[in-house]
Amino acid sequence: MAVKPYVLWKVGTQEFKLKLRSQDIVNAEEELNMNLMDVLMATDEGKMPPLGIMLKIVHYAMNAFNHGVKDEEMYEIFDDYVEQGGDQASFIEEILVPLYEVSGFFKIDRSKEKKETTKRQTAKSKNDQ
Repeated sequence: MAVKPYVLWKVGTQEFKLKLRSQDIVNAEEELNMNLMDVLMATDEGKMPPLGIMLKIVHYAMNAFNHGVKDEEMYEIFDDYVEQGGDQASFIEEILVPLYEVSGFFKIDRSKEKKETTKRQTAKSKNDQ
């Protein structure tokens, strides 16, 4: 099964396709002076990454499909996200982790996905009988 080509971040009526290409990763690591995996590893230790770092990573991820978004616009987009009920913890879970998956930082756990598909198919078969 192929890896999904991007993460879709919906904020109001706007949709942003996100994916970090190798050049985006290198540029972000150089600008932030850190390995991008350190951001997620901090969450494993119960630490919240700084919002500025998370937004900078997502800003780089926008380059492939949404070129031209300015830094200042990122703050407005995130403010809109929060006004619609989002928060930083959800942002990590719903946007940052899937972004890292589609960008090749680690493999997506397909066994869990296959189990859910099998459950749905089994339930549908029982309902059809």
